This record gives sequence, structure tokens and C-alpha cells, in this order.
Amino acid sequence: MDSDAIYRKLQSWGSFAIRRLGRWEVRGVEAIPKSGPAILAANHLCYLDPPLVAALAPRPVRFVAKTELFAIPVLRRFLRWIGTIPVERSRPDVRAVRESLRVLERGELLGIFPEGTRYRHGGLGAFHEGVGWFAIKARAPVIPIAIYGYVPWKKGSTWMRPGRLKILCGEPLFFPAERYPSGKKPYRAEATREVYLAIQALLDAAKERIPGAARDDPLQSSVPGTHGH
Repeated sequence: MDSDAIYRKLQSWGSFAIRRLGRWEVRGVEAIPKSGPAILAANHLCYLDPPLVAALAPRPVRFVAKTELFAIPVLRRFLRWIGTIPVERSRPDVRAVRESLRVLERGELLGIFPEGTRYRHGGLGAFHEGVGWFAIKARAPVIPIAIYGYVPWKKGSTWMRPGRLKILCGEPLFFPAERYPSGKKPYRAEATREVYLAIQALLDAAKERIPGAARDDPLQSSVPGTHGH
């Protein structure tokens, strides 16, 4: 069995697990295109977010992940096997940017967590502007994804627990050349803000779907950050 077939088998098992374990609800996955380039942009709650998003997609997803994860021998081999792109967060990583663009140029799915780190309270942190830059540069639609609820594995936690979780996918966001002629700062900042607001709206909708969910979650009031590629 080749690596692509194995990936799809793992993807199928993951999708089955998402719908059977705990009280988890998934909606809107039909928004993820079955062909052509697209960026899957999600908020980041826990370690399981990448496999969760991958399991929802109708085809393989290439994720961008911090280089620190590649320092773990077993995990490094797995990440490389599934085509994960390592990125150095302490400086502009030209190699990672080029590889991510090549993924979109080949008509594949690119997975990004624009916050760049996990947020334990479920609110949104400031976004890095890379998501807007990639969308404009590759002219690829962005599929906003919100992950909300009782997280099975939070930042700072070493204990994994099943729980109530909502994963909502929104309609594709497009960034045409007429409105976004280049990836320069004003345009990529506005594109990033559009993605931010879409994910925030989905988080609000997910919260409403959980009866009795706290309405005072410390959702960040900050607008997308100014960290660009």
C-alpha cells in the first residue's frame, strides 16, 4: 500500500472517530472543495486540531507546523511522511513560504492555524498575516473553520479526555485581484481580517449550538496581528 493510500485510510479512521467519540458535532464540510487549491484556516485549541481538520477534508491536507515538533524523532518521521511543512517561527522562513505556495500551485489543500499557537480559552488570538498573503498570492479560496467546546487536550494539559466539541466550516472566502491586487501589507492585512472575522462568527455560532455554554469566555478583542511573511 502506497503512502497516499495509507494516508486516506488514516483519514477515514479519523473521520469515523470524530463522529463516534464523545459528543462531537461536525457541520459544513461540504464547503471544502474536492479539487483545486484551497487554504483551510482554523483557530487552534489543542494538539488534536491538525488531525481533526485532516479527517474532515475530502483529500489530503498539507499542514504548516512549528520546527520544534520535528525535534521529536518519532513525530518527525510521521510529519515528514504526511508532507508537513516545518516553519521557523522566530524569523521569516522563506523556505516554508515557498513550499506552501508550491502546495497551492499544485492544486492541493494547505492547512494553517493563523494564530500560530494554541489558545486555551477558546477565544481568538491575533492572527499572523501569512494566511492573507497566501490567499492573495495563490488566488486560493480560504475555508474558515471554527473548533469550539470542551477541548480533549488543552494547551498546558497532559491529560486527554473526550468531550463536547463543535467543528464548523464556513463558506469559502475569495480574494479577487480587483480588490486585492497584491500581497502588500494593506491588502494582506485586510484579507487576514476577513478570515479572522469569519472564524469569529463561526465560533459565536458554535457557542450558541451548545446549550448552557458560557457566554463570558475571554474572547480576544484584538484584531489580526501585524506579523507578516
